[in-house]
Amino acid sequence: DVKKAHLHAFACRDVHVELPPEAAEAGRCAKLVRCLYGTRDAPSRWAAFYTEVLVGLGFKRGRASSCCFHHPDRDIRCVVHGDDFAFTGYGADLQWVRERREERFQCKVTGKLGPPPIGGASASAVGASGDCAELRFLNRIIRWTPQGVKYEADPRHVEQLIRDLELLGETSVRSPLTSPGLKRTVECLEAAEPLGQQKATAYRGLAAKANYLALDLSLIHI
Repeated sequence: DVKKAHLHAFACRDVHVELPPEAAEAGRCAKLVRCLYGTRDAPSRWAAFYTEVLVGLGFKRGRASSCCFHHPDRDIRCVVHGDDFAFTGYGADLQWVRERREERFQCKVTGKLGPPPIGGASASAVGASGDCAELRFLNRIIRWTPQGVKYEADPRHVEQLIRDLELLGETSVRSPLTSPGLKRTVECLEAAEPLGQQKATAYRGLAAKANYLALDLSLIHI
C-alpha cells in the first residue's frame, strides 16, 4: 500500500492552487510541482509514474491489462490497483522488489503469504520465516492451505448486495429475476417510469459491486 500515492507523480501541466491560510498572501498562489489529490490528471500521472519505476526495474507491462506486470529475469508477477500492489515470486526476489520499491515510494507492507506455521496454528499466525497463512488484498481473502492457495471473494460486498437487493427471505433466498409471475418484456421495460435520482444512484452502486464480484467469479472458473 503506497502512502500518498498521487503526490509522487510530477504534474505535466500548469495547475495553480490557493495557498493555505498560514501561508496565504494577497495576490499570490501556488503552482504545483507534483500532482495533488482532486486534480483531474492525478490518477493517470500516478499510473505513468509507477509504470516508469517498474519498467526501470526490469518489469514488462501487460498488453491485455496495463495494470499487470512481469519481470522475466526474476519471474515476479505484479498487479496494481490504484495504490495497492500485489507481487508473486520467490522469497528472495520479493525482498529485492520490496527494497527497490521502497527507494521510490513510502510503502506499508501488509504481509507475505507463504506456508503456514508448523503445528497447526491459526491462519492468522506468522511462521518462523515471517510468512502469513492468510492475507487480504482489496478485501479479498487469500489463504495458504495444505490443499493449495484458496481465494475468497470480498464477503462484505456479497453481504451488501444481499442486503440492498433484499434477496434474503425469512426462510430461503429468492432472486428478483426468478420471482413467480415476473416476466419482463421489451414493451414493459420501455413503458416503465425512469428511476428517481436516489434509486438511480443506488442502482449504479449495486452494479459496481456486482461487476467487482464478477471478476472473482471468473477467476474461480479459470
